[in-house]
Amino acid sequence: MSKFAVIVASYVSDRAQRFCKNLESVPFGDVDYDLYFVHNTIENSEVTNRWEPRTPQEINEVSETLRAYKGKKTIIERENVGEDVGAYRYAYLKLKHNYKYMFFVNEVCTIHKPGWLKGFYDFYEEHPDVVATTPQMCTGHKYPYALPTTYWSLRSSFELEWPEPRSRDDAQIQEMELVWPQANAQNKKLGQVGDGHWFSYKNQTCFSEGVYA
Repeated sequence: MSKFAVIVASYVSDRAQRFCKNLESVPFGDVDYDLYFVHNTIENSEVTNRWEPRTPQEINEVSETLRAYKGKKTIIERENVGEDVGAYRYAYLKLKHNYKYMFFVNEVCTIHKPGWLKGFYDFYEEHPDVVATTPQMCTGHKYPYALPTTYWSLRSSFELEWPEPRSRDDAQIQEMELVWPQANAQNKKLGQVGDGHWFSYKNQTCFSEGVYA
């Protein structure tokens, strides 16, 4: 069993190009992983997303960028339901029984820390009661802890109840409030690995590296 499935939600051509270059330049670290790009190739006119449906040319540009990524990868194509959170959920249900851990990351972010994935692996191995992690934990809208879904990871053995986000509103709720209430109900913990200097998108850091319940 490979230790990590790294799941990248892909949607926009220029962002995918930038992220692929970033991913090629920053080492994952000495850890076993498989990389998956989840590309929302099929537009659904009945689903409300933030953006207008992309043209076939725009979709093809993303596909070409992902195919050109130099490292080993698998490309998963899906219907664009639930945006990035929907893409994560799709991969989670498809792959969770094949991996010990899963790391979800959006193409909008930038990775700075060499050996970043090994850092998450070590943290999980050292803290068996931690079921999910992020480099930038923040306070939620309803709960004290939230894992911003721009970049976060999950222990696959944690049976997360994950309803399908059918709209932007559904996805936005899950971006902040999906994991902690379920972990708390099972007396499990969350962890912050590193800090905002490991990854960047928005400065949401409220906490320092450690374990939170």
